[in-house]
Amino acid sequence: PLGATGANFDVTTTADEVDRSPGNGVCLTASDKCSLRAAIQEANATSAKDTISIPAGIYELEIPTLNDDVPGTGDFDITSSVEIVGAGMGLTIIDGGWPPEGSPVEQRGMDRLFEIHPNASYVKLLGLTLREGFADDAGGAIQNWNKGTTRLELVRVKDNLASKTGGGRCCSWTRCI
Repeated sequence: PLGATGANFDVTTTADEVDRSPGNGVCLTASDKCSLRAAIQEANATSAKDTISIPAGIYELEIPTLNDDVPGTGDFDITSSVEIVGAGMGLTIIDGGWPPEGSPVEQRGMDRLFEIHPNASYVKLLGLTLREGFADDAGGAIQNWNKGTTRLELVRVKDNLASKTGGGRCCSWTRCI
């Protein structure tokens, strides 16, 4: 059910930058690095289950959402099967970034961390900390629309907030393991 094993993308920068040419199979930003966002954009362009490896570091959301929900801004949108593998809890940290000026006092970050779309099928997060994501609706760390499996292993979920439901982990009618 997971399909063929796909590409491996190695993140080489903590900067939040878009991929130079999404879908060409090469994770490369304008600064000639592979960012987490760019790796996710490349993984989204394939039908195979790709693996994204993230070294130790803090990976903050840095591109604010401007009244849209596209892969190049705000949260990390996952639309294809993927495994995201960090260096370990407390070592690889996905962070919500800084709230926009004028945000409510309780707002942790600029956006939720991950939005997992229905056609993702299989998503696994391993060896990470998810912290300070924020959603003004549901799913502070993860908004999970996946109809398949979303699996978190050795993942610390810390200080995420959603105004409605699912602040810490998953918000979905599907299963989170």
